[in-house]
Amino acid sequence: MSRVLAANGARKVYILGRRLEILKKAAEEYTSIVAVQADVTSKADLQAAVDRIKNEVGYVNLVVANSGNIGPAVRFSPSASISELRETLFTNFSPDEMNNALALNITAAFFTMTAFLELLDAGIQNSLQGGFGKPAKEGTDVP
Repeated sequence: MSRVLAANGARKVYILGRRLEILKKAAEEYTSIVAVQADVTSKADLQAAVDRIKNEVGYVNLVVANSGNIGPAVRFSPSASISELRETLFTNFSPDEMNNALALNITAAFFTMTAFLELLDAGIQNSLQGGFGKPAKEGTDVP
């Protein structure tokens, strides 16, 4: 996603993640991609990222909350009985495994989006005074 945005002219694309080396590797192809180390399950890290971006550019036009994992592995035979399915899903899953997946997949996405609300609003105010632009290609329509 970040590479596509950069390749199509985005002036700055901030990417957030826990592993700085992986972020730097993703950013090496485009000078407009900026790696920011942040754990999106941490409100303090999200706020630090927001503060940095606010100081550097003052707004964002797009936020993609794309972190996630599949959660606890589910392994059972398609021909498993209801009792076997229950054993797998209820007994073998720990609440911690499920809570970790939910924290990243749902809670972190929620707090990522809410952390960036003011910068998104600043982006709206910064673009065409919050209005609509003309489609780049004739024959297209913006609802």
